[in-house]
Amino acid sequence: MTTELYEDAAIRILLAEKTSHDAVEALELASALVARMRAQHRPRAALRAGLLEVAALCAAHGDEEAEAALVPLAARCGQLGLVRLLCDEGPALTNLVASLRERLLHNRWPSEWPEVDELFLSAVLASAEPTDPQLSTPLQ
Repeated sequence: MTTELYEDAAIRILLAEKTSHDAVEALELASALVARMRAQHRPRAALRAGLLEVAALCAAHGDEEAEAALVPLAARCGQLGLVRLLCDEGPALTNLVASLRERLLHNRWPSEWPEVDELFLSAVLASAEPTDPQLSTPLQ
């Protein structure tokens, strides 16, 4: 488990560098992490690692390929009601979710993709929106 957390952090650090070389390296590490989580029969860990892999795929190869990779993961999150899992992955994934929702709304959903509920995608986007609570009294 500790190794998994270190790998997750290393992948996120590489993605934060925003270079194509680092993005490709992050993708390789994320893909290996997904394979290992699947081999260990850890579906929730594999799902989280898969979302990280999609973020790396987006950084390395762009939105189109990443969208296609996100669909089965988003479908699974929708089946399980895991809204936060998607929106907590950050702006890259949130933008992909928004793009998927637009595809659904404008009937541009490829027939070979699994179905994802539009209400679920909307819930992800609503949960990902930053909140700015208004305090009624100032903090002292």
